[in-house]
Amino acid sequence: MLANPKQKYRVHSLERGLDLIELLAKTPAGKSLKELSLEAGFNMSTAHRILNALKARGYVRQEEANLRYKPTFKLFELGTRAVESLNLREEAIPTLQELADRTGESAYLIIRDENEALCLERIDGFHYVKILALKVGGRMPLHLGAGPRVLMAYLSDEEVDRTLRLKGLPSWTSKSITDPAKLKKSLRKIRKEGYSISVDDVVEGAAAIACPVKNWKGDVVAAISISGSSGHFKKEDLPELISAVKNSCTKVSRSLKAPD
Repeated sequence: MLANPKQKYRVHSLERGLDLIELLAKTPAGKSLKELSLEAGFNMSTAHRILNALKARGYVRQEEANLRYKPTFKLFELGTRAVESLNLREEAIPTLQELADRTGESAYLIIRDENEALCLERIDGFHYVKILALKVGGRMPLHLGAGPRVLMAYLSDEEVDRTLRLKGLPSWTSKSITDPAKLKKSLRKIRKEGYSISVDDVVEGAAAIACPVKNWKGDVVAAISISGSSGHFKKEDLPELISAVKNSCTKVSRSLKAPD
């Protein structure tokens, strides 16, 4: 079967865009359109079109004085986030194992990736429940589940509203939050109490508890959660379970040099 011509064109454009970014990264003083076109080996109109797209996405800027193109700090920010995520996972794994062993529930490390929650790590406890399908690399909406909602709770009001505009509030069960006002009330409660509890809103019969993990700047960079059958999360057991998750988050946050 022949490849889709449009798809082939998009990949080719991506490669050319990366060529331009790599050329700019080598020259802090920036380059002109003509210089970039010659060094990259394609015509000026193509280079100009791709540079405009990179400018629109915030990867490149153009000096007003001399019209030279320069890379922005967005690439640095993306690289920093990637390295931070790798360090975070490495630091968190032993703590997740301890949490799973202590509570018997599956322990998760979850981060925000744009407008979704991404599972970086999962350690199953001895109460492993197969219906809990969030695997490493799996994604969820930010408004569903204890871990994702913790991440959403520490976003700015503008970021929350933007996420709602882009993603809406899809329902996974009859208990999923679908009302923006109710969601925002829940987020305020999470910020006040420092933890989140979800019951039946992701999967019927499942519950979870989550708390935030902070980095050296005091920013929330992840959530650690435990999840299992809702029958394991009885009211009388919640204080001990919440304490266990909070202690795990404190331990990982301290390893990331978070302020006390």
